[in-house]
Amino acid sequence: MGKPRKKDPETATMKQSSARCLVFIALILVIIEVHAPAVRAQKVLIGPVIAPSKIYQGFPFTVVVPLHANQEGGSIKIELSVQGILLDSAQSDPILNPVGSHDVNLTVSTTALAASAKPHQLTLTAYWVALLGTTPEDSRTLEVEVVNVIFGEDHSPRTVQSGSSFTLNVSLRNDGNGIAYAARAELTDAAGFAVATSKSVALGKLRPGDVAVIHFGLNSTLTDWGQGERNIVLIVAFDDWQGLPHSQTLKLNIYYVLSQAMLNYWIPIIVILVVVAVVILKYARRILLGPVQIILRKR
Repeated sequence: MGKPRKKDPETATMKQSSARCLVFIALILVIIEVHAPAVRAQKVLIGPVIAPSKIYQGFPFTVVVPLHANQEGGSIKIELSVQGILLDSAQSDPILNPVGSHDVNLTVSTTALAASAKPHQLTLTAYWVALLGTTPEDSRTLEVEVVNVIFGEDHSPRTVQSGSSFTLNVSLRNDGNGIAYAARAELTDAAGFAVATSKSVALGKLRPGDVAVIHFGLNSTLTDWGQGERNIVLIVAFDDWQGLPHSQTLKLNIYYVLSQAMLNYWIPIIVILVVVAVVILKYARRILLGPVQIILRKR
């Protein structure tokens, strides 16, 4: 029989150290598992949100928010904000006893959203409201493009004389970031001038930056004595990309001046009328005072 093999002291020591390390690691894992806080379950979840990606400035829009609540003892509210600022009317009424699924329609005003080349980043947040406080539970980011159409104008002439016929030239420019479809312009108030041409002009489709030039024939009369500033009213109507109608009222300022021709026309007439009036008054006096003088003479 062979001799028994002697144990290597270094090998035995390494095995003991490895076993101690494994035991130590196991104890640490048990401690972490026992004492680690449980992951907090979300009380409110937001589902797929239905919202427009493009809106017209100043017109309200509706966001449909599907919610699911997993807990009792509180209520839910939702808010829509931009850069941390709550939008007008963009807050729902509290949903009481909210356990289960709900669809919330949130109608939002767009007065605080300016038309921009880039979409606005809106934050939709669902809050859990309880006695211990209000906590945000879930959120979504919505991208909304805000468009508008604003017409700038330039016109000539700026001054006209009485008794003249002239052409009113109007240059309309789309200064907004939206397209004006089926645009048309109409003179609704000629400010005392007679319109010799059609009052309505079709402009068609005007993209941002497009310019349309239109002309109206106007006449002033020698009987119009209203010297001073006048505002001709021009209404530009158009449709947006959805086919919804919009309009903008423009006031075209013109200064009306009494011409020398008008004065030359009326001064002789006024002189004649004054002379006629004096003669009539003179004869009327004789007619009225004649019987009185006769009576006085008889006495």
